[in-house]
Amino acid sequence: MSAPALSTATVAPGAYIDALGVDELFADTAYQRPVDRGRVRKLAAEWDRRLAGVIEVSDRGPEQRPRYAVIDGQHRWEGARLRDPDARVVASIHEGLSIAEEAALFDRLNRQRRRPSTWDHWRARRASGDATVAAIESAVADLGLRIDPGPREGAVRCTATLEKLAALGGTELVSDTLRMILGVWDQRADAYDAPLVHGIGLIQHHLGQRIDPARL
Repeated sequence: MSAPALSTATVAPGAYIDALGVDELFADTAYQRPVDRGRVRKLAAEWDRRLAGVIEVSDRGPEQRPRYAVIDGQHRWEGARLRDPDARVVASIHEGLSIAEEAALFDRLNRQRRRPSTWDHWRARRASGDATVAAIESAVADLGLRIDPGPREGAVRCTATLEKLAALGGTELVSDTLRMILGVWDQRADAYDAPLVHGIGLIQHHLGQRIDPARL
């Protein structure tokens, strides 16, 4: 299951935390986006309660059935419901909001959300001991280069491109590609931009020993 889009570290003013049954919740289509059913099925299949986080809901009052409108966390709620119709989810419950205020909160939470970058994912995978990340970083380091998001000499920033090359020809292709670039352009930062690394990698993969570094 992917990490929650929003992690509520503190309870917002006027809200409290409680566990709610999935059947107590609903999504108001006046402001909620359409559900991505593929994403819901993936969340249900890979469900991990440690990653479910806290969803944001609005208490519409005891006369409303279902009572709680989901403001943020619609897919996590749907995933939990698909996995277990009797499941409960942890929610930050806002009281006294109008529908317009719910919609404004929904918009604010979505605009404030920052998706993890490719570099964020790379660092997390490095810390977790991911074998692909470790192998690529070792191949890069063996050439006197380093994986680094900063635009500086000797830094290789295009981690997604390196993974594509590793998938195509293993870390040997990664090494051969970077060695070729290093031999032609040394450690200049712009030589390791993703389009150039990818292009040289494809040439290296398909032409191999027929490349003339001097002409390149």
